[in-house]
Amino acid sequence: MKSSIYFLVLLTTLFCAKSAKTAGSGVRKTYLLQYFAKVNWYDAFLNCQRNGLRLATINSADEEKTLIKIVEKAGMKNNHFWISAADLAKEGRFSWYSTGDLVTYKNFRKSQPDNYRGNEHCVQFSNIYAWNDVRCNALAYFICEKAMK
Repeated sequence: MKSSIYFLVLLTTLFCAKSAKTAGSGVRKTYLLQYFAKVNWYDAFLNCQRNGLRLATINSADEEKTLIKIVEKAGMKNNHFWISAADLAKEGRFSWYSTGDLVTYKNFRKSQPDNYRGNEHCVQFSNIYAWNDVRCNALAYFICEKAMK
């Protein structure tokens, strides 16, 4: 019962913002912002999966600009959102855990990633629209995506 209620709450708090063509790939994605409750990176990843989605990937500056517009339109620009990038397998080698691909486009804040205290392995898309590696058990909102055919 608890999981059914949580699932219902999650579905009612997802905000379907926009579909956009990813530059150069011909892939269209629908992005969903979850901003009802903050969760850790693992829960964000699982919540997206449970709903037939995946934790967001950002593969180009154009794609990132689209996400910025979505976040601003939702009135959430002063917040942090989990994306699926992490270096859990090897320090400093970031992969998109939603797809298994290596991260090729990066937009880390100045002096980031820094793996502060040796314990920062998951990536947030931050309120200044740059990335930061943080502890995976930190709490943040998250962005899911679904590739459209």
